[in-house]
Order: sequence, then structure tokens, then C-alpha cells
Amino acid sequence: MKLLFGDIHDHCGISYGYGSLENALKNALSHLDFVAVTGHAFWPDIPPVTPDTEFLVSFHKKGFEKLKGNYEGNKEIFEKYNKEGSFTTFIGYEMHSHHYGDHHIVSGDMSIPLLTDATSPREFYEETKSYKDTVIIPHHIAYAPEYRGIDWDEYDDSLFPVVEVISKHGCSMSDTHPFPYYHNMGGRDSRNTVYRGLEKGKVFGFVGSTDHHAGYPGSYGDGALAVYSEENDRKSIIDAIKKRRTYAINGDKIKASFSVDSNIMGSVVKKGAKKHLVEYSAELSYFLDKIVIYRDKIPLHIINGETLRNVDKEGRYKIRLEFGWGGKKDLLDWNFKAELEGGRFVTIEKCFRGRSVLAPQEGVEVPGDCNVIENRAEIVSETVVEGKVQTAKNANPTTPATSMVVLEVEGNLDTLLKVNVNGREVELKLRDCIENSRNYPVGITNSPAFKIHQLLPSSQYMVKGSFEDECEEASSYWMEIFQKNGSVAFISPVFFR
Repeated sequence: MKLLFGDIHDHCGISYGYGSLENALKNALSHLDFVAVTGHAFWPDIPPVTPDTEFLVSFHKKGFEKLKGNYEGNKEIFEKYNKEGSFTTFIGYEMHSHHYGDHHIVSGDMSIPLLTDATSPREFYEETKSYKDTVIIPHHIAYAPEYRGIDWDEYDDSLFPVVEVISKHGCSMSDTHPFPYYHNMGGRDSRNTVYRGLEKGKVFGFVGSTDHHAGYPGSYGDGALAVYSEENDRKSIIDAIKKRRTYAINGDKIKASFSVDSNIMGSVVKKGAKKHLVEYSAELSYFLDKIVIYRDKIPLHIINGETLRNVDKEGRYKIRLEFGWGGKKDLLDWNFKAELEGGRFVTIEKCFRGRSVLAPQEGVEVPGDCNVIENRAEIVSETVVEGKVQTAKNANPTTPATSMVVLEVEGNLDTLLKVNVNGREVELKLRDCIENSRNYPVGITNSPAFKIHQLLPSSQYMVKGSFEDECEEASSYWMEIFQKNGSVAFISPVFFR
């Protein structure tokens, strides 16, 4: 099957949010395989208007009306950008709920109307189940009960096959995982985390998305999902999601596989075997922190990144180029070209980022064109890569706005890398990058810069293994991957029932 990467929960100006639908789809096309741009549609138990809630209630209701007025016209734009086999678009919209938590619908059926009468996720499902290639997904589940967190006792895994486990809101796996919740809706509550749902015996796969609100689907570092799909088309992708052949990522497009007794991620298997064969692989994009394989929250198998130290004299390597930093408020252009002597480019991974925007805030103005950004990169020949990215300044020292490309090359330690960025030329042999990264400021002080990261050999980014586990009563196995740059991957479980 094809491994595809996409974002199926993000927003723009079609409801409350910023930027045009066309620009959002153009941004997605630059670095994703599929996308759903979702609108905010309804909130059955919206709070009453008080001085504290007036702004929140107002922008929600205005957003709902805006989506209603443009909904049918948006379908034509989704169809315009849908390219079967190469780039797939889905329509979607969102239901808020204090009691049940928020859910969004993703559909490849462009005949689906805007249905806003449901008062619960089950009613939402019943209203929309007749439309083909459609799935409903809970998101930012770890908020407090009755405060837009999920209600696991009400969650029916026969209706909702996957759960969004990471986004701009943070990571919902557990209350001790990286990326806590810091939105003004509050912190994580362990009663509503992924781990608690698994403890309760629920069957669901893991997905991620950005929940970005300014028209930059898949913005690097916020969230995305990977699916193993028969084809890159609407029917195949929704079918893969319904069968839980999915995993969640937040940044780098980590390529992972996972199976138990030859049953791939998302499978539901009959109990009975006394011994299980667990097989896994991961192709990383940065240095490994750890891989942990769990059985029912028990860490069975851990691969620590510090054990991967070999550097092959020849073979494949990954080189990361990063652009940004600096004190400029406006977008800065980075035109770059990379060339090889004594090697060839194999793949390119695009780590593009838009300006970081979540929901509207009182007193804060966001330009509608804030993410009209040109980000592109391509391998033009075996020895040449060219591209352009545009970056804004980092919002603060801990909130990056940089963009990157990761170049996989085939060669040896004497392969020569030539990089030209905005006319500045750098030449390095791959062996010069084994232990060293290099940062190149473009001004005297507080300036933008570009960086060539430390060389990543295939012996440190290709991980594969298997082991046997004796446990007749296992309920689920899953895998979690953590890179040293903060990128993660949470692989959907294999369930035993």
C-alpha cells in the first residue's frame, strides 16, 4: 500500500479563521498528499452570553453563519484542486460540545449537505452515515470532562474509528507525554487521555492534524497523519482511516510500519495465541531519542538513540537545511540550490511551516493574507535540488517559524555538497558534517540565518526489529517514536478481543 501524509482538521476564512480556501489548498498541495479544510459549523450547548463569554460566542456564531453562506460554493473549489492519484481533497466541518467534546466530519462525498441539527456525536453520525466516504473524528480530547474533553463512557468505537491525538492544542496520549495543553481552554486531564480510553477497552486508531486556523494545512510542528492506503483517492483514504491503518505525527514525516503476528496497525484480532511476534520498522528524519513498544501501557521493548552510533563510509545519508530566525517582521525570501559531486539525491522531505495561528483572540488582529507564502522544493536532477521558502521571524525563543528541507543522498563521506542560499555559496564534504552542524547568519547581528544540520547516516535513521512476547491476555500493542528534535509518531495499536 501507499504511505500518504495529510491534514484533515484545519481551518481558514471559510468560517472563523483567516485566509482563503484557495490559498489553503495551494499551501497543502506544496507538501501534502491529501487535505480536508474544515469549517466551524455548530455548537448545540454553546454558553449563554455574559460579559466573559460575549466575544467567544459572537465570533463562533458569525463563523457558523459565514460557513453556511459559502458552503455550497466551497465544494467547487475542493473539486478544482482534487487530482485523483496525486492530491486528494475532502470537505469537512466541525461540531463543538461541552459535554461530548469536539468532533469534525471528513467526507469525500461532495453531495453531503451542511447538517447542523445534531445535539450529540451519535446524532451527528446518524445524520451523515448515508453519505459515502465519510468519517467523524473526535479531537483535542484531553480537556476536562464537561469542558470540551471527550466522554469515554459515551464514545462508541463502532461509529468513530480514530481519534486525533496531537495537534496545535498539544498531545493527548497521556498527561506526562511531551507537548502539554496551553490553550486558554485549560490543561490536560488524565481522565480524558488516549491511555485512559485504551484502559477502558475502546478500539480506535491514532491520527494527528494541525487545527491550524490561518490556512496552512500541515504546518510543520503542529500535527498531521499518515495512512496506508490502496490509492491516493477519496474512497481509499477514508477506507484506510476506517480500518485504522493510520498513525499520528507532529513534524517530520517519519515512515513507520508495525504488526503483531502479521496483523498490521489498526487490526482487531481474536484472542487465544499464547505467544505474539511483534515486528516494526522506522525510517527517521532526525536523530532518534527512543522507540517504545507497549503492551497495554507496559513498555516491552525500547530502542535508545544513543545505541545507534555507526557511520557508514558509503551508502545513504540525510542532510537537513533550515531557514529562518532573525528580526524581520515581514516574510524573508530564501532561494536555494543544492548540488552534489560524487553522489545523487534520492528523496526530498518538505518541512514547511506557516504563521502560527489558532483561534481568534480579543484585541488581536490577524491579516487575512498572513499565510500567502511561497514554499516549494524539488529534485530537478540526480545531482541538483532547487527551491524557495519564505519565513517570518520566530514569535519568541521557544516558538519556531523556520522551514526546512531534508535531502536524502546516496554517496560516500567524500561526496561534495555545494549549497547556494541567496547567492552565498558553501562547500562541504559529507565527512565534514558527521559531528558538526553549521549556522550561517546573513547579517551583522540579530539577523536571519540558514543552517546545515549534522549528517544523519542511514545506520542511524533506519531502524528495524522484531521480538516475541508471551502473553495470552494482551489487549493491545502499539509503538511510539520520539526524535531528538521533538518530532514524534504514535502508531495505531493492534487490538486483541
